[in-house]
Amino acid sequence: MAQSGSSSLIQSPFYDLVEDCSKFTFDKNRIDNKYWAFCHEFLGVWQQMGYVHPTVVSFLQKYVSEKLIFDAKWTRLALKDRRTPGTVEDGLEEIRHILHIAPTSPWRGLLNKYGTEKWRLIGILPEVGFLCDIAPLFGIITSGVHLNIYMGEGPTMQIGVATRSMTKTSFPGLLDQCVAGGYQAGVDRCALDCLQREASEELRRGLPRGYESKVERKPTIQYMTIRDERWDSSSRIGDGVPECGIRVPFDLRVDDLFFLGNEAEVATIEFLPARVVKERLLQGLFKPNSALIMVDFLIRHGLLEDDPGTEKIKDLLRKRLYLGHMPVDDLPWP
Repeated sequence: MAQSGSSSLIQSPFYDLVEDCSKFTFDKNRIDNKYWAFCHEFLGVWQQMGYVHPTVVSFLQKYVSEKLIFDAKWTRLALKDRRTPGTVEDGLEEIRHILHIAPTSPWRGLLNKYGTEKWRLIGILPEVGFLCDIAPLFGIITSGVHLNIYMGEGPTMQIGVATRSMTKTSFPGLLDQCVAGGYQAGVDRCALDCLQREASEELRRGLPRGYESKVERKPTIQYMTIRDERWDSSSRIGDGVPECGIRVPFDLRVDDLFFLGNEAEVATIEFLPARVVKERLLQGLFKPNSALIMVDFLIRHGLLEDDPGTEKIKDLLRKRLYLGHMPVDDLPWP
């Protein structure tokens, strides 16, 4: 639940909510910086792809030291002898397997919930897939799409809100956009592909024919925070595991409010006035990154005009993520 009166001077519970998803900072010039850089090393050039908590590093050194290069001088690590996309993905699969079965591994039996599903690994070309199950351990930047569905404008607007199925692997029972999901390497070619796939998986009915040409893509939201008990088993190592992401919001205005979700993904879909949506946001009932998408939606539609933190919220939501000195790119678009 977002708490007002944080260390900031801005008295805005919505700013506090967004700031809660901006808790991770990394400054390689600070002597006390504890995070290691997860990199791809090729011919002596190290390209950063993620941030690794030191406790995770210690477990990687214990269980998979033969799979990785550890450069303590520069607090960085990389896969050993992996040059092509296929060999990188094979190496990651081997690491997952070892951490999943090692008798004393803190992740024993916990790293095969998503099967072969992979994030698009940002920071390396050509495209490489990174197994979703171990992505938090290496602090990679994840990517995905969210669809805001609504009817009407202004104070009478009705906003579509989905309740996640209790059988979901992550954040069961929390509130979400009607369609939302991660960009899958080897499956999605662009953000619209991802949106169409997720819509087919999560909704049984409701989307108008030809909705793909009616959705409005909005500026990408980026965030860097720290995982806590709301996330999955990666938090077993304690506080500090980074959660970094870019999410592409889409808006879709509809005339019909009758939507049905796929029960395996969505328990219920309801259309609520902005007042109720804001109440539920501040009650902490939304999935964290979905809350950011919803706050952005409310601001763009003039439904948070009386909030003193609006301009600062915009700055936080559009804060550029960097891997080392490289800015993170947006998702492809046809």
